[in-house]
Amino acid sequence: MKTLIINSGSSSLKFKVLSETMETEFSGLFDKIGAAQGIYTAKKNEEKFKEEFEITNHDLAIEFLVKQMKEQEIISDINEIKAVGHRVAHGGEQFTKTTEITLDNLIDLEAVSGLAPLHNPVSVKTIRLFLENYQGMRQFAIFDTAFHQTLPAYNYLYPLPTSYYKEDQIRKYGFHGTSHQFVSLEANKLYPEDTKVISCHIGNGASICAIKDGKSLNTSMGFTPLAGLMMGTRTGDIDPSIIPFIMEKHDMQPNDIVELINKKSGLLGVSGLSNDLREIESEANNGNEQCQLAIDMYVNRIQGEISKYITELEGLDTLIFTAGVGENSRSIRKAVLSKFAYLGLELDEQRNLDNEIEIHSKDSKIKVLVIPTDEELMMGLEVKKNS
Repeated sequence: MKTLIINSGSSSLKFKVLSETMETEFSGLFDKIGAAQGIYTAKKNEEKFKEEFEITNHDLAIEFLVKQMKEQEIISDINEIKAVGHRVAHGGEQFTKTTEITLDNLIDLEAVSGLAPLHNPVSVKTIRLFLENYQGMRQFAIFDTAFHQTLPAYNYLYPLPTSYYKEDQIRKYGFHGTSHQFVSLEANKLYPEDTKVISCHIGNGASICAIKDGKSLNTSMGFTPLAGLMMGTRTGDIDPSIIPFIMEKHDMQPNDIVELINKKSGLLGVSGLSNDLREIESEANNGNEQCQLAIDMYVNRIQGEISKYITELEGLDTLIFTAGVGENSRSIRKAVLSKFAYLGLELDEQRNLDNEIEIHSKDSKIKVLVIPTDEELMMGLEVKKNS
């Protein structure tokens, strides 16, 4: 049985075909869907493909993908794909685990879309396309929020009148769950005795998760992915009263403020240069004080979240870095870890520079791991487990 993994965006569709043994056989991306000139890129083993043509909608992208899978001899018949795993941003409280989706329960998934209006609707649309056109394939939804359904009420509830939770489902949901779950499982393979783990998914979007006995105890993102850490273009946590103050003073509408705090803030807003940490570090090294300030703020907030979770876990066995920045920025990892020597955490400078999996010293009381995330593989494993 082959498994097809789909990650649909508003103007993109990312895919990966996994074998029975969860090896990647074919992967790629449809970008600029709906634009006059769409871009299709794919990879089979070491061979790469690229085409540019008008991809009017997701229907056409899926139709083209099926054709390409046959042409590249990934499959000879569409029925070789027995299951499709779809990444869905938000499952609300109803979808607490990977779920097989049929036309009967698709309406329930549609009802959750209001919690993630920018992300869920396109996933629902793509699932519907597969259900209606490829009846031989089972469809599964894998939710970014599912891993965090083990949060206790004292962590997921906000100090608002409870009616807002009961009537509007306003609570902390958390995101990046598939990534946090994957890297924590990988860490467990190395150190199965460790029960207190903190996972730092640090990329353009970033979140931290406290994991106890393999289950999410707390996480930095909240009702939306805006909460928590300072990110590439997102503010992370700020005083909520800032929002009406800015709106009134600058005559802004709700959509304007949403744009500001989601797309114009964070590293981009503070540095005044970019949301790309590599560019910011380069300028900081050349004496740009505003870029250095952006880095200091960024690191400080990561350290603060880790510190909070160490208290909540009542200690720490393993700290994990993953995602774009976490996996690749030696300097950010070193800066983040600099505050935790008092706990007996000791960085091995050479291992960190060499980007090894284990970057703690032999005498460190806390393990520090760099684990590349693989959300598509985690999704494939979830599909396999549930099909």
